[in-house]
Amino acid sequence: MGWFKKNVSAYEMSNNFDDLFGELIQRNYWKKIKPDIIKSIFNNASSDITAIKRFIFISERYNTVGNNFVEIVRSVSEEHVLILFGLALYWLGSGLVKVLSSAKYAKTEDDAKLLSMHAAMAFMSSVLCNPFQLSSYCCLAFLYSSVDKDIALDWCAKYKEAEDKLLNTPDAELSDSELIAKKSLDQEELKKMAAALPSFSPDDWEEISKRSTRDIINELEKELLRS
Repeated sequence: MGWFKKNVSAYEMSNNFDDLFGELIQRNYWKKIKPDIIKSIFNNASSDITAIKRFIFISERYNTVGNNFVEIVRSVSEEHVLILFGLALYWLGSGLVKVLSSAKYAKTEDDAKLLSMHAAMAFMSSVLCNPFQLSSYCCLAFLYSSVDKDIALDWCAKYKEAEDKLLNTPDAELSDSELIAKKSLDQEELKKMAAALPSFSPDDWEEISKRSTRDIINELEKELLRS
């Protein structure tokens, strides 16, 4: 906790985009990450200061920056860093949702709301790092489906927009991880990838191929529009 006490809250940091960037690259743990990497995340935010502060807050609240980001920049090539940042934040959001849905979690209504809000922040920050982190869009659509129909519908639309952009981006412009994500959206490509797994069986494919994520999003969207 010592390092955290030395940092003011993310929401108390500058409201000027450039000044906020200057503060962050000098902040504990963040200063171990190349400024160009952090600048890329700022660029993805398109001057949305709230999105950046949300990203800083959730990354520090669960020490994802210290436990994951710093290790990622040490271990992988720079082209994969933001993809893995996005994945780390997706895992954080998924973990919080799992805790929220656990029967062992003795939660008050306020506790549940806070945990749900933090999960949403993690998923939003995930797509801020990697706009092609499609699973986070899907999780946000379902997370908001029982809370705010309009926000849930917005995330359904954002999922489809991101998926379409990924499908229409030339392979040569995608990283290896993004290319795998793109290929997995094609049922035939997904079948080939699944068949390469040692444990694969034809019965597995029957289950995998029933519905794509796009199908699931479309079904959720229809359900929300009917409600």
